[in-house]
Amino acid sequence: MAGEPLPGGVTVSGPGGSVRLADGELARLPAETLAVRFQTEHGTRQGRFSGPLLWAALERSGLLADDPPKSQERQVVAVRGADGYEVVLALAELSPAFEAKQVILADEQDGRALGPAHWRLVVPGDRRGGRSVHDVTSLTLLSPLH
Repeated sequence: MAGEPLPGGVTVSGPGGSVRLADGELARLPAETLAVRFQTEHGTRQGRFSGPLLWAALERSGLLADDPPKSQERQVVAVRGADGYEVVLALAELSPAFEAKQVILADEQDGRALGPAHWRLVVPGDRRGGRSVHDVTSLTLLSPLH
């Protein structure tokens, strides 16, 4: 919901329940650094972002199903920011069994910390920055297709 407070960490939810990953827990995951460039309504933006892979955070939550990789073809993860903005990524985009796209939850931009509770979703290769979610508060695993 818009105006949601930033208590720190990210909540991961799915069919198996809900888990809160604290800022420190996320920060201890191996970090990747990405240089990205994308278009916005205000022109071209670019930067170097660092943080753990989104896939690593999902694995850390323990909520990824032990189903065969083929089941990931019809699953998604919804990423929500504190302002209520939400985007969806196909789980197969992130899965090492498929594309293994290096999507990260950044806690640094251009060598500067974003600050506690200010995780940012960074999706490399997107021409537009529409899936760049600021102040990520939750990740929700969904199976919209049966």
